[in-house]
Amino acid sequence: MADWQAVGIDSLKTAQKLLELGKAQDHDTYWRSMVSRAYYAVFAAVTAELRRCKVTFKPGWGGPTHAVVPKLAKSHLTMLSNRTRQDMFRIIRRLYLARIDADYVPGITVDRASALNVYFQALDVFRYLGIKV
Repeated sequence: MADWQAVGIDSLKTAQKLLELGKAQDHDTYWRSMVSRAYYAVFAAVTAELRRCKVTFKPGWGGPTHAVVPKLAKSHLTMLSNRTRQDMFRIIRRLYLARIDADYVPGITVDRASALNVYFQALDVFRYLGIKV
């Protein structure tokens, strides 16, 4: 059975494969899906760390709601420096908004540059958390 960290790693690897497909075919469908997977990779990786820190979630939920993840990371991942937590807070918020646009706003253009930006920010979060991919 997979845990949150394994789900995060799998999602990041999937984002990387979509990135490679998008580069080869330059098609925005891949960019949108890549943004979604990269965000979810961060969500899952941060959730794994929050669980390790014994953060509790709503009864019956295995993790937090998406909206509270940035605040939880900022306040509970105290093994990281204040600056790193602040940076993660901003990254998670940006990636969540990018994911909302990619998944729910068809009129928004998700191009290669914005997809790459999301992917590299996701890699930063994994690096901050010490998760090797």
